[in-house]
Amino acid sequence: MPTRAGWTVLAGALAALGAGRLLGVLELYVLAAVAVALVLAAVAWVRRPVPALALHREVHPVRPTRGAAARVDVVVRNLGRRATPLLTVRDVVEGTVGARLVVSPLVAGGARQVGYRLPTLRRGALQVGPMTAELADPFGLARRAVPGPAAQTVTILPGIEPLEGRLVGAGRQEPLAGRSTRSMATSGIEDLATLRPYVVGDDLRRVHWPASARADDLLVRRDEERWQGHLTLVLDVDPAAMPADAFEQAVSAAASVVHHVAESGDRIRLVASDGYDSGMVDARRAEGAVLEHLAHVEQQPSALALPTAPADRRSSLVVLSGAQRAEDAGRDLRRSDHPSGWIVRFGAPAPSGADEVAVALGDRFADRWRQLAEPGAEVRA
Repeated sequence: MPTRAGWTVLAGALAALGAGRLLGVLELYVLAAVAVALVLAAVAWVRRPVPALALHREVHPVRPTRGAAARVDVVVRNLGRRATPLLTVRDVVEGTVGARLVVSPLVAGGARQVGYRLPTLRRGALQVGPMTAELADPFGLARRAVPGPAAQTVTILPGIEPLEGRLVGAGRQEPLAGRSTRSMATSGIEDLATLRPYVVGDDLRRVHWPASARADDLLVRRDEERWQGHLTLVLDVDPAAMPADAFEQAVSAAASVVHHVAESGDRIRLVASDGYDSGMVDARRAEGAVLEHLAHVEQQPSALALPTAPADRRSSLVVLSGAQRAEDAGRDLRRSDHPSGWIVRFGAPAPSGADEVAVALGDRFADRWRQLAEPGAEVRA
């Protein structure tokens, strides 16, 4: 179909035709005819058969973090038997003018990869697509669109800072976690106490062949489960607690803590004052789901709900709140059954207690976390 330039040329042709009839100037008739013929030729150019195209979009990483680099790679493949003309790939990106990528002609069976940077200035859902490949005439008077991948939603996770030090409680093994113990009754074949039956998918290098021969069944070595620390993290989502910019800092801090606990192999429970409760989960396995929730969490009026049931006397407690609700958070913290706890106040002045730290706008949460994990540590510049 004609582009904006094409419609402008047609409008000019009609104006020239009218002026030629009114003034009786033959040259204006000729000018109008040439303009119309040029637009018709452009439409015919883009309507000619085009080799079959395959377009593919990939986002790297699949779930980028806020403020980090992210890229969208677009692969254009020529499935036809002849070369393609010059193509323009357009991909819609929510909140922007979209991406416009020029792809030079492709030989039969050829492919080319192009890409663009994805904006990650805010967390949450980002709509990308739909994508189209456009064929235009040399004068830019007509355009034909070939549909590509449909729209997809990319989740931008909160920003994550690397943290140092652990604040987790002593922890314990969960019941039936698979932890093995040796039995005195198996003195003759004590190896069997740390073996389990073979399951399809187990690495054959872990098979204990002598024990398998005695038991007449395949047995594999059982891994000893490490003892895991426990941390309960409370996020205050009430707008009365802190302003919106401080809340973004708090969400990023919560994501940083979740990622840090996952890296250390401990367990975490995330509770938000809007009623969300992840339960005490293995942070490595549940990290994706918890970060996904933090990517979409919004401020909404609520009452601060500390996790009092089920009580976990071996779990440390960290409350992320604001200056306006610091007193309430401190009172709830003292009433909780957790053996140790700290309050992190966002958008607040200097803390009022040894178990509190304040994170002002522009401060690095990693420095304040290090102060809690290593009392007396100096704040890095």
